[in-house]
Amino acid sequence: MALCSVVPAQADIIFDFTFHGDSGAPGTVTGEVDLPDSATNGQPTAALHVFIDSATIPFPFTLPFDTIGDAAINSFTLTNGSITSYDYLAQPSSYSLGFDQNGAILQTGGLLIENGTGPVTIFTPVPGPIAGAGLPGLILAGGGLLGWWRRRKKIA
Repeated sequence: MALCSVVPAQADIIFDFTFHGDSGAPGTVTGEVDLPDSATNGQPTAALHVFIDSATIPFPFTLPFDTIGDAAINSFTLTNGSITSYDYLAQPSSYSLGFDQNGAILQTGGLLIENGTGPVTIFTPVPGPIAGAGLPGLILAGGGLLGWWRRRKKIA
């Protein structure tokens, strides 16, 4: 348990994604898309990070794996708290990761997860930090317990 926490000046807007492949090396890939909190409603925004958290195929890189450094195409549109359109492609020499509303592809070392039909990527928003967590919350909780204990001691 942490005794203190550092709250960043600006928090990212985080979404989880999952896609399933049914050709090449069939499997499931899960990950995370981090958008800046300054993302404007209805306007395309570049992601800060796109991580691959897990893959059910042999994946030659240490997970979680950040693909953002090699992204040639990077556009996510946030509307009323949901990602409504997205187009992402990272394609350096060692792997390819791409997804949009029509499908997703992940290729590493000749192993392929691919599905070119339908929206195979599902984004789920991740809740932000809980207010009062960290040292102030710990102090408040400790004070409440101390008050309860002293009151209980007086009654007995």
